[in-house]
Amino acid sequence: MRIDELVSQIAAARLRYYRLVLVVGPPGSGKTGILKELSQSQGYLYVNLGLTLSRKLLELPDRTRALRLSRIADAIMDET
Repeated sequence: MRIDELVSQIAAARLRYYRLVLVVGPPGSGKTGILKELSQSQGYLYVNLGLTLSRKLLELPDRTRALRLSRIADAIMDET
């Protein structure tokens, strides 16, 4: 995926009920690189939530993970 395609997907997501864009691919496919490039070119804050978020979600029962995800992500962002 090129950065201009990702920018378009983000713009389209703002109009949807679920404002989510997933960047998915195998290891080494360039996901992190394109997100870092996007954050620099668009002035977005880049925060890798991966390991920290995973650890916090694993502490919760499966049923409550989706409900608490937003609050946990916000807390991680506030710590950054």
